[in-house]
Amino acid sequence: MPVRWARPARRMAWMGATAAGVYAYDRYYQASSLTRTIRTLTATALIIADYKWNFQPDKADRISQLHTRVAQRILDVCEQNGGLYIKFGQAVALYSTVLPPQYNSIFKVLYDRAPEVSFAEIDRVIRREFGRSPDELFETFDRTPLASASVAQVHRARLKQSPLGGRPGPWVAVKVQKPAIAQQMEWDLAVLQLVVWALERAFDLPMAWSLEYSMRHIRQEVDFVNEAHNAELADSLLAQDPTLRQTVYIPKVHWQFTCPTVMTAEWIDGQSLTNLDAAQLPPYCKPAALMNAIVSLFASQIFVNGFVHCDPHPGNILLRPHPGNPRRFQVVLIDHGLYVRETDEFRQQNCQLWKALFLMDTGAIRDICQAWGVGDADLLASLTLLRPFSSRQPTGLLHHGSQVSQRALYEMQLAIKARARDFLTNTDQFPKAFIFVGRNMNMVRALNKAMGSPINRVNVMANYAARGLGTNWQAWSQHSHSKLLGAQWGDLSLGAWLHRPRQSLATALNWLRFLVRSRVSYYTFQLSLWALSVHFYLHRTWEAFQRYFTVREVGNFEQVMEDSAARAFEQQFGYTMDTSLLEA
Repeated sequence: MPVRWARPARRMAWMGATAAGVYAYDRYYQASSLTRTIRTLTATALIIADYKWNFQPDKADRISQLHTRVAQRILDVCEQNGGLYIKFGQAVALYSTVLPPQYNSIFKVLYDRAPEVSFAEIDRVIRREFGRSPDELFETFDRTPLASASVAQVHRARLKQSPLGGRPGPWVAVKVQKPAIAQQMEWDLAVLQLVVWALERAFDLPMAWSLEYSMRHIRQEVDFVNEAHNAELADSLLAQDPTLRQTVYIPKVHWQFTCPTVMTAEWIDGQSLTNLDAAQLPPYCKPAALMNAIVSLFASQIFVNGFVHCDPHPGNILLRPHPGNPRRFQVVLIDHGLYVRETDEFRQQNCQLWKALFLMDTGAIRDICQAWGVGDADLLASLTLLRPFSSRQPTGLLHHGSQVSQRALYEMQLAIKARARDFLTNTDQFPKAFIFVGRNMNMVRALNKAMGSPINRVNVMANYAARGLGTNWQAWSQHSHSKLLGAQWGDLSLGAWLHRPRQSLATALNWLRFLVRSRVSYYTFQLSLWALSVHFYLHRTWEAFQRYFTVREVGNFEQVMEDSAARAFEQQFGYTMDTSLLEA
């Protein structure tokens, strides 16, 4: 080799060897964390550049292709990186209601079964945690997983029989964390922070305000000891409800085989609701009874006890015959990794918000929005009820059915961005739990729709909101947020009447006004629910009539509310919303 080429060749060889060494170290000792980080940051830079360069008025006719291209790039990163990135992508898919339609259609694949890891890797995790192999710990251990998710997979096993002899041990579900998750998690969360920071700066949208809260719950979700404690607390709260404890069951934890990366719980023979619709339900279970149990369960968590399961997708809900009466059904709730603990203040305010929405009490809605740092009361109401709500006449850019030019479409998307940016006036005041509570409600709404909307979900939720306010009539008065009751109403004792009759008369009139207002408020609320029930049953009757006499399908009640939301959205922005975006 000529001398002049020797030095560059050596330099290239050193660079190649260094790159190969770094790659090997990253892959075999860091679970490819560096590679995944580079892939993510590269994609982020390309996405920012793509939108900055191509989201322009003179390129409005190519905006749809731009959204498709960016959504596909994000999906590719999530699928190639796997692990927590699957959860990140699912979060994007869940909130695709505020994103262009292209995101929804592309991101749906992230809800499919996640890749499995080999039994050898599962064996290593169990040996590391318990000092013995699965075959030594259990009587039998199925090597093929029954379910695989983004961070863990589940195997069926059987406990060993008691040393005293007797029957074989019970069957259990062993949830094992995929070994790369522990190494990747902090890398991934740090990269997520950097990506969100970059996107927030690039597009002038509030994105980072809830990041710390979400990251804390992600860390809790991958700690299986925390999940086991969540399951037991949820079970103890469930036991306090005499109705729900008969129709809902939470599997018992086997603590001797539970640690931060392995959780062992009672095995339940049941049918997942993932691919089960109303026509496929077993004869012991009617759709209305099933959905009433499910909606009541989560409404009770949201409005009464404040400990909320935030991942109630159909795969985490099983159906089985009731062990005590096979002619009845029982709902089994699994996967307790993601819960939020509502503060009592937020829970009460949320109950008050639901009450105010049904009473059209704009003053109370405005007060709650101010307390939460929300600048758009109508949007908050729509997100709460998951149906359109407006306290004013629509002022849309275009009328329904108008032809939309490409330039107008561009301007509409800018208007949507502006409304999203202005939704929160003070991000520090907004209750972060609302994000996860909304996730729960959206998934339950989607399940009710999939079952044909056999119940009026909104009514069930509203009744639990009323229950969450408690028996104190002050919560139903117009002064429920004030201190009038204790501070100004004074003393109604006999001595007060004798010494201060005029003041006591004023106090008595205050009490009378309070009694009247609170009862009127309560019964107006109940009348609103009754009117909604009438609407629901009239729609069900019309739906049945169309199906049996005209062989024509009419959308179920959830679909009707979705269509109404789409029309309201179009009136506000002139932009036709794809109602499939509301699917969880």
